[in-house]
Amino acid sequence: MKIGSVEENTSLEAQQNIDLRRYVEELEQYNRRNNLEITGIQAADEEDELGIVLKIVAVLEVDIKREDIVACHPLKKRGSLNAQKL
Repeated sequence: MKIGSVEENTSLEAQQNIDLRRYVEELEQYNRRNNLEITGIQAADEEDELGIVLKIVAVLEVDIKREDIVACHPLKKRGSLNAQKL
């Protein structure tokens, strides 16, 4: 294989890598379209996260029912091993 051919293949693969990364980012954004992150709420160890969310939407008078929520769980704080956010 000639050096020019190897350089051309490397350049093509680099562009494909960029395109694939962009595509994955678009898919991830699409998958997060219905996500809602609530911060500043400290849940007790035995407190139900879904119950907390339902209380919040009730106080805000938002029409969300239990069956509208697909998943509800705490998120780990970036750079930490402990869950900090709902």
